[in-house]
Amino acid sequence: YFNDITLGEEQFDKILEILEQNSVDVLRITEEEEVDDEEIILTEEDEVVSVAVLTDQQQIILQSREGYFLKFDLEEIPEKKKNAVGVRGMKLTGNDCVQQVYYCGSAGEVQISYGEQVFGSDRLRTAKRDGRGTKFKNLS
Repeated sequence: YFNDITLGEEQFDKILEILEQNSVDVLRITEEEEVDDEEIILTEEDEVVSVAVLTDQQQIILQSREGYFLKFDLEEIPEKKKNAVGVRGMKLTGNDCVQQVYYCGSAGEVQISYGEQVFGSDRLRTAKRDGRGTKFKNLS
């Protein structure tokens, strides 16, 4: 799935992958020189939620289907070791799953859409990775 990323002339050091594996979100950062489609193992149940080239992003916001939002620093995600699967980004319950991912960089606030609501990323407090997050009620 890395073939879908258009890098052009842009230089990058790392790629962030967010996968849904067995109802658990898995985050992993891969060094540029280690990116190889042959080494990426996905089962039929796995789903790629997001793949991003990391440039100036500093924080990530994970949005679950049930309306939970978790904002944390990208530096909390360790770099993937050779045989590691990755780390959990957000505690999910029941059939909840990560539905949307937002990246916050030096450009400032990011606009988040949930149902018919739109709000700024500054409304979310920065927490630690592997938390439940903040629940927002859909007013639509």
